[in-house]
Amino acid sequence: CNAELFSRLTQSKCAKYIKTLREVNIAFLPYERQAFTLDSPDTFYIAYNPTPLPQRTAHLDVIAEQIATLCATLGEYPIIRYRADNEKMAEFAQAVQQKLNQYKADDATMGEGVDKAKSVLLLLDRGFDAVSPLLHELTFQAMAHDLLKIENDVFEYEVQTSSADPKINPAQKQKVLLDENDELWTELRHQHIAVVTQSITKKIKDFAIQKRVKDTERGERTTMKDLSLMIKKMPQYQKELNPYALHFNIAEQCMNTYNRDSGEKLCSVEQVIKS
Repeated sequence: CNAELFSRLTQSKCAKYIKTLREVNIAFLPYERQAFTLDSPDTFYIAYNPTPLPQRTAHLDVIAEQIATLCATLGEYPIIRYRADNEKMAEFAQAVQQKLNQYKADDATMGEGVDKAKSVLLLLDRGFDAVSPLLHELTFQAMAHDLLKIENDVFEYEVQTSSADPKINPAQKQKVLLDENDELWTELRHQHIAVVTQSITKKIKDFAIQKRVKDTERGERTTMKDLSLMIKKMPQYQKELNPYALHFNIAEQCMNTYNRDSGEKLCSVEQVIKS
């Protein structure tokens, strides 16, 4: 814990209410269940600037500490692997190893366990894959963030109740958080956009068949209007069907924007550049 911060805490009015303190080493941001970020957009510039910057060593030391806290949080003391011909990566790997050794010294059980296999920390720099930044991903999550107005994982959309008359009761805007609590989002977000629309349509049709709703069979192509009609036939299941309507709405908006803005031509050019 930062000494200055600890001193301020002990001198504050709340000190008499504190019975114990425990330091939690979490210097990273868990963005998804299996994805995290160090929230350090300046690292690439600082690490690879042709002119050595005075803050480079200190900055990489902070990044190494952040990665070490990730390993400590997971209870892992991994073997570090990196490209041997990369001097900068070798230097960084040594910094991470030093940080891991410090945590291991404080907790001898770190990375230990009867049935625990030895983990591997694979350090890769941008040079290992210079192509990906040139390409747009066509997965659900990537397209949604590229093409729609999603801020801090919050998506705003219009919703119409199944019994409402648009002329009397116009659609209202609602905001939804696309996070780990959204089971359908976590299931679909890394799938190709074409698979997503087919998957949602199939899920709704299967749901309708399960609930014995008539006239749910339609052609392969489904639109938001078709989906709304299907949902209107099942007003008693509105709560269960809302997530499907939401994500189908997102997928349809993505495809509409993609087609309107010549997304296919752009992706074709990107593939030519890549190859």
